[in-house]
Amino acid sequence: MRSGSSTAGALRILALILVSVAVGVAGRVAGASIVVVDSMRCKGKVIEVGDRSTELLDACGEPDRRRAFELRRKRGSPSVTARPVKVTQKRRRGRVVEFWTYERGAGRLTRTVVVSSDTVSEIHIGDRN
Repeated sequence: MRSGSSTAGALRILALILVSVAVGVAGRVAGASIVVVDSMRCKGKVIEVGDRSTELLDACGEPDRRRAFELRRKRGSPSVTARPVKVTQKRRRGRVVEFWTYERGAGRLTRTVVVSSDTVSEIHIGDRN
């Protein structure tokens, strides 16, 4: 296995862990879960993995919560560290991953969209509000 693919796998696992924390699954009632999907609907428009973040904003509006993490890997090390950063922070050394959470109302499933390089990279459906 090449180190590039193992790094991508590590980043994906880290993203899943971070989104779990971002939507507040940790510490909630047992049975809460997250499902990864490849598309979602907002106001009649379909948002898919690979769409630009501007398309997401046009279709769904501003998220209810937005969190950003800088992912860094030390040279020669397979481990990845994540550090919270301000969404508006411009200068960054590592890759920044944002989590945009859309609360869809009482009894509806929460949607968390993972945005990386201004592109929708994952869509997570979480527990009900």
